[in-house]
Amino acid sequence: MKKLSKASAPSDLTETRCTIHVIEPNAEELIFLCDFLSLSGFKASGSSNPESALEYVARMHPDVLLCPLLGPGISGEEVFVRSRKQSSHTQVLLTSNRILDPLPERIRKASGVELLRGPYNAIALLRAVERLIGRDPEGESGE
Repeated sequence: MKKLSKASAPSDLTETRCTIHVIEPNAEELIFLCDFLSLSGFKASGSSNPESALEYVARMHPDVLLCPLLGPGISGEEVFVRSRKQSSHTQVLLTSNRILDPLPERIRKASGVELLRGPYNAIALLRAVERLIGRDPEGESGE
């Protein structure tokens, strides 16, 4: 598991909303996502390896696990199934860079999982996280 700098901690004005653990094989993307989520008020950590991430989930029980649907090694579907066995509390946000990737059948009807299809932007990512943790940003704004 890669340690991230403390420079990405949320500001004193922002209350930490929840904990998010990011799985991202690309080191630059991993740092970017963790920094972005931290600056957005979340306590973010990350792993480039799904096995390390699952060990982290078993120990720390983050609120949200963010991982690619398709990645090297373990698929996002397998990460979801295994993370549920280790922490029923942890919600899973699967991401896909392709708009046509289907959500696998065995997790389609499960609660606490969402698929964010790409290409997606920062606002879509934050809204998906907010939906998983029980805050619907669109509902709050009245839109």
